[in-house]
Amino acid sequence: YYNFMKEIDIEWYQLNALRLCPTENKELLNFISTDTFIFEKLVNYVDLNKLFYYFKKQKLEDERIYEYYDYIEACKKIKLNLQDHNILFPKNFINSHDEIISKIITTTNPDIDKKISNLSYVLNLNNYEDDKYIIFPASSVNNLIDESSQMSNCVRDYCVKFSNNESQIFFMRYKNNPNKSLVTIEVKNGKVVQARTKYNGLPSEEIMKILKKWEMQIIPVINERDD
Repeated sequence: YYNFMKEIDIEWYQLNALRLCPTENKELLNFISTDTFIFEKLVNYVDLNKLFYYFKKQKLEDERIYEYYDYIEACKKIKLNLQDHNILFPKNFINSHDEIISKIITTTNPDIDKKISNLSYVLNLNNYEDDKYIIFPASSVNNLIDESSQMSNCVRDYCVKFSNNESQIFFMRYKNNPNKSLVTIEVKNGKVVQARTKYNGLPSEEIMKILKKWEMQIIPVINERDD
């Protein structure tokens, strides 16, 4: 691959990718370069070339590789057959990912979903609405998983914290498109401690002004032991 390496003026991250998957496909190398540490683990379960074309077919952004790795780890936990092509490459990755993550969370602790639902009922006191935006709390494990999937963030890992009221998770969305994620918000003791757009980006100045205004109106919902 020496001539190919010279031709593309190979960079170090591409070289690491080439070690994992010998190829002259620059697009494939850049895909693996998203995070070679993750791909070093995935190569034990899946052909990286096939994975690359699977992502293209599913129209998945390269950053979704972290969710794919989560999916593989979840499959291992519930002992699914990772030799099965249909397990490695499900027909609808997003749906399959969300279903299996939900299954793991709820089977680990079946009370989590109920506790989240009960807390959400109280947190609805802090709902917000104006002509353009709405803000409302997550109301289930599946809510958090869907938000995590849409936003490519780790909010699904907050299921236990949220169910115990250690962190409160709210969603900000356009009023005319309430099912599409826009901003994920974490609240503690009546204060906004995190607000992130897709891929953990920072919200616009307009949105931050609204969040500051909303924060001033939040009624703190805390555990009795925290009083």
